Amino acid sequence: MASVDGSDFPKKGKRSVAVARQYCGALGKTDNCQAGVFVGYSSGQGYTLLDRRLYVPEKWFGEDYRELYQECGVPDDLTFKTKNELALDMLSNCRERGVPFRWVGCDSAFGSDRKFLAGLPEDCYYFADVRENQLVFREWPEMIPPQQRRGRKCKYPRPSIEPVNVSDIAEDPTIPWEATYLGEGSKGPIYARTKRLRVVRAQIEKGGRKCARPLDEVWLYIREHENGRLKCSFSNAPADIAQAELDRAATMRWPIEQCFNECKGFLGMGDYESRSWNAWHLHMTLVIIAHFFTMRLRHRFKTGQPILTMPMTQSLINASLKNSASCIKSALNLVRYHLKRNYTAYCSHRKTKIEKLKARNQLQQQDLNILHSCLAL
Repeated sequence: MASVDGSDFPKKGKRSVAVARQYCGALGKTDNCQAGVFVGYSSGQGYTLLDRRLYVPEKWFGEDYRELYQECGVPDDLTFKTKNELALDMLSNCRERGVPFRWVGCDSAFGSDRKFLAGLPEDCYYFADVRENQLVFREWPEMIPPQQRRGRKCKYPRPSIEPVNVSDIAEDPTIPWEATYLGEGSKGPIYARTKRLRVVRAQIEKGGRKCARPLDEVWLYIREHENGRLKCSFSNAPADIAQAELDRAATMRWPIEQCFNECKGFLGMGDYESRSWNAWHLHMTLVIIAHFFTMRLRHRFKTGQPILTMPMTQSLINASLKNSASCIKSALNLVRYHLKRNYTAYCSHRKTKIEKLKARNQLQQQDLNILHSCLAL
């Protein structure tokens, strides 16, 4: 799966390329920062970043920023593009270079933009998060033409049924939750409550919510996290797709977040003091190459579950750079020790989680038996 996401870098100064006062995800508020857009790749063999673009705010193309624009070495032929347009350009470049991906994953900043979804490669399926107030029809509506009547005239066609928010479907008791196995995590099997159903995307253009029109039929995938938070997603996968493949797509987007955590925490993604356009892209390129190298190393030493962590990988690299046999031997012994401890912890967590799941299922079965007994009376 190819995933697109943004990552922001707080900056105090005002002379760095594309710096502006804008929403900064790293700080959770509007502040001075640079914004980057990235494409990641994840599969059963690992995950890494593939490409990067610096988002240049529209005001940087005005006369007020012309001197700073040239000082930072921004290309003269560069035109303003939104983050979503930058993401589409990178996905197109990846496809032209022969990067194999069938799925595209994104968060709600991209998934709520129908132009972005429409611009994805035609042979790809998307798994896109959407906001909880996204409107959908539960079935394909009939559009009723405007009719003359007393009072205020209706200018636009209206659907035969009202659209609803995806959050309303999540809270609908008539649509049951399913206990879904999503894969194996660092602490054992990952289970979540999910709802999957076919819906029709609704689009509001003119006339407000009551005049929403249908767009296309998609999968609505609702997942409830352990803390009770809901995540709603759309997918244009065919109606007859296997549920296991849809569940797998639901978990394949998170590795890009893991990439950012590892690149910022261990590889210095945000630790740069350069100001120019070329320097920013060069720094991000070196970080991407370094992350790819560490991922190859981690999977080369993979002997089971779990794989090497980034601190383990760092210790092996540091020992090899010292070019000392004793240092390398000591680092290998330390890594083996921690891998053994991690695997023991993994098995313990897995056993505990499975026992809790069995106990919960038994309680649910008892509740069902009591209910059936009461109904029989």
